[in-house]
Amino acid sequence: MHMTRLPLNVRAILFDQQGRLVLIKRTRPGVPEYWVTPGGGVEYSDADFEAALVRELMEELGAEVEIQHLALEINQPDGKVRFFYQCKLLNMDLGKRCGPEFADPTLGKYEPEFIGFHPDTLENLDIKPDGLKAYLIELASAPASC
Repeated sequence: MHMTRLPLNVRAILFDQQGRLVLIKRTRPGVPEYWVTPGGGVEYSDADFEAALVRELMEELGAEVEIQHLALEINQPDGKVRFFYQCKLLNMDLGKRCGPEFADPTLGKYEPEFIGFHPDTLENLDIKPDGLKAYLIELASAPASC
């Protein structure tokens, strides 16, 4: 088997110009709906993690972003490591989405949603993976900085 991906995952904690969080609502047959941050696997051909994230955000959202900083690292029980970068959405054109996830209808739906960044709103969503939701609620609860 030829490996094109590393056991690493890069994802965006992505905010639009209005301060809303951009999440992807996942709907799959037989699975309760849940939300994930946009992003995906790091490929051997990616120059670095940030290049992988830029590629993934174009594939999944048709989005151009400004990567601000590494915000969170989650080590998964399956051995994968997920890196979450805080990003600002510059523009998005869903017509430019081109990821492999859209070629296979059995993978379900990937629907971008703009979520108000408030603890109560986030509390009501099933956000994956474990650990991310608590981080986002803590971030949304923090006093705004000047």
